This record gives sequence, structure tokens and C-alpha cells, in this order.
Amino acid sequence: MMKQNQLLLAAALVLGATGFSVSAQTPIFTTGPINGTLDAWNLTSGYEEASSFTLTDPATIGNATFGLWVATGSTLTSVDWAITTSVGGTPLASAAGTVTPSGTLLTSDNGFGYDIYSESFSIPSIALGAGTYYLQLDNGVTSDSGSAYWDENDGANSTGYIYDSSAWSTLASYIPGSVSLAFTLSGATSVPEPGTLALAGMGALALGRLARRRAGK
Repeated sequence: MMKQNQLLLAAALVLGATGFSVSAQTPIFTTGPINGTLDAWNLTSGYEEASSFTLTDPATIGNATFGLWVATGSTLTSVDWAITTSVGGTPLASAAGTVTPSGTLLTSDNGFGYDIYSESFSIPSIALGAGTYYLQLDNGVTSDSGSAYWDENDGANSTGYIYDSSAWSTLASYIPGSVSLAFTLSGATSVPEPGTLALAGMGALALGRLARRRAGK
């Protein structure tokens, strides 16, 4: 009886360990790959783009990547970003800032006179519940003082084109639409450790053996 009780306790502890998890950086939402040849929307000072994304489960956002068009030879030096719950809305707490993205050149001159970049920047671990939100980009500044454009890829989201005189200020005009812009949001999700899964299997096996022993008595 002592051995059975010890076995039962050990198995219960092992099964309980499955509640522990580690954080893994993984895509949370994506509209698909950067197109680079379809169209793009102006991010230069005075213009904003708000593109929607929907979370079916709570998630913590830690990184954003988006498609960028700039004149051939130019680069993006900074851009304003925010996450809101409505087009042109007030940014969520700690969900706005100015960043210098890390750009990776995808295409040198796409035939329209623009270089196509994949631009990434870190977000300070914003916890979001399930629901629909908007990623807004604004005030793109380039090395040649020209325009910056957010790539359109007709993926799984919608956008609102905004014009105003300064970032996050009173909305001057808004054109709602079903255009999709290219971006991916990544973050930390809780996943079981491989070792924990193995222990859970061992625990379940031990419990099965114990049940068979008791049934045989």
C-alpha cells in the first residue's frame, strides 16, 4: 500500500507539472507575404495608415514586421507606430512610439522605381485580449527626405486611410476600405516544454499501471 501511495503521489505531481510552460516567440497574426508590386500607401508625415488584425485568443505582442516601399537607394530612418481599438483612435497604454526599424532589402527597384524592404521593430510586450485591433503607422522619415509607403498585399485584414496634420491628432479625413497591408505581429505564447510532455506521458503510464493493479485485487 505504501508503494502504491507513493506512486500515486509521484504521478500526480508529474501530471501537475504540465501546467508549467515556457515563452516562445511565434507569429501571432500575419496578412501574408510582402507583395512589392501591387500598390502601397503613404506613410509620410501628414498621413497615417490603420490596418486591422484580429486575435482569437489573448496574446502578448513583442515584434512587428511590415512591407515598405522607398525610392531606389533610400532607406527608412524612423516611423511612428501605435496599436489602437479603432481607426485613428487613442493608442492603448504603452502601445505607441517612434522607432528606427531594422530593414532587410527584398527587391532593388521593383520596376516602379522603388526598393522593397521588410522592416521589423520591437514592441514593449503588449498584452492583448481576444478581439480586433489596429496597427497604425505614421510619420515615416527616409534618408533622402522622400516618401515612404506601406506595402499592399490584399491579405487577411482591412485598412483605413487617414489624413491628419500630426500623429494621433484629430481626424481630418478617413477612407474606410477592405485593402490589406502587409504585416506580421509576433509575440510570446505559452507552450509546454518538450521535457514536461515526456514527464506527463510517464505520469499517465504510472497511473494506468496503478489502476490495473487495483483492479486485479
